[in-house]
Amino acid sequence: MAYIVPSDLSRLSLSGAQNAELKALQMLKAELPNDFTIFHGVHWSREYEAWTHFGEIDFVVLNRSGEVLFIEQKNGGLEETDEGLVKRYGTDEKNVAQQVHRSIDKVREKFNWLNGKNRSLVVDYLT
Repeated sequence: MAYIVPSDLSRLSLSGAQNAELKALQMLKAELPNDFTIFHGVHWSREYEAWTHFGEIDFVVLNRSGEVLFIEQKNGGLEETDEGLVKRYGTDEKNVAQQVHRSIDKVREKFNWLNGKNRSLVVDYLT
């Protein structure tokens, strides 16, 4: 059984976490072996001289060898457009691939900024 962070699922449901995400988190916890740690609702930031980028990743799965998997979960329907899959939120839309790649790019940039360009962070993703 994988270790999850935060570890108290009942608090997550009380704090307004989406039911479908909690079900996915429970499934990941039950199905993955204990060499995996799953971080739920990870907020990241990447600061520059004049601005800061912010974002959130639904799940970050980490194994003991340091390999990282980002999971961006979209609930409900997606629409296929010329630009790729999009999720509509009222009048707004988010391109799923662009959203997850933006998170990966900014987290890698910050990792390199903190650890030097000689070290690399290998990240894979699921949407």
